[in-house]
Amino acid sequence: MTRPTTLTLALAFLVACGGDSPTAPEPPPVFPSIAGAYSGALVGTAPWQGQEAGSTINLEAAFAFSVSQTQGNLSGSYSLSGSALGCIPSLGCATDVLSGSGSFTGTVTESGTIRIDFEPLCGSTPSWTGTTLSGGSWEIRGTFTLYDACSVVAQFNSTILMQR
Repeated sequence: MTRPTTLTLALAFLVACGGDSPTAPEPPPVFPSIAGAYSGALVGTAPWQGQEAGSTINLEAAFAFSVSQTQGNLSGSYSLSGSALGCIPSLGCATDVLSGSGSFTGTVTESGTIRIDFEPLCGSTPSWTGTTLSGGSWEIRGTFTLYDACSVVAQFNSTILMQR
């Protein structure tokens, strides 16, 4: 009689402790929501490449993003409108209208780091990185390259505060 009692107690102990059952699944990741429409200003001064020494381009433009989001994946469109003031010491300054638009893809991590990959332009795919900020805004950093017929005119290291 002792033997069946021992087996019954051992089986009851395994059932009560759960035996070797797997642990509960981890909850799915939670990404910050950044879907929506944003706008910001892109302002800067950079050397005018391919021109005489001291030549500069001053940039002032409104930058807008429309962002769609599925979990950590981003997509959307952007537009840029403003002006570029080019100054060559021996010739003076001239203003040109600056405008453009396109699409992008990207990602956002659980911690709020954003990466934006713009559509390829003139053989390169510009990327900007950023971080989410409180209040639904975010800050992006990167190099904005100004082209003229696929020739680099100027490169601006920029930080843009994008706000809803």
